[in-house]
Amino acid sequence: MTKKFVPTGSRILVEVIVETTTASGLFMPASVNVSRRARVVAVSTTWNPKDQDPVAYVGQTVVLDRIGGVEVAADGKKLLLVRNDEILGVEVDEAEEIPF
Repeated sequence: MTKKFVPTGSRILVEVIVETTTASGLFMPASVNVSRRARVVAVSTTWNPKDQDPVAYVGQTVVLDRIGGVEVAADGKKLLLVRNDEILGVEVDEAEEIPF
């Protein structure tokens, strides 16, 4: 039986996007991968109303600070638990309206 990880407080659970090639198409080994792009997997269900609203929601791609986050394992995947303020930005399509 697999267990689901649910973040609490002002935390967001993300899955780091591992890039295997550079923009020019060169192969990049995993040991060199320093990507800090991630896909949001879960947002805390116990978000404190005194805190600011979450900056990202499930399914969005975000850019993270290089330092921070806690590695957790859930559903057989390595995930990263980050605070709301460790997210530097959210990737959006040009046609998509920015929610803030």
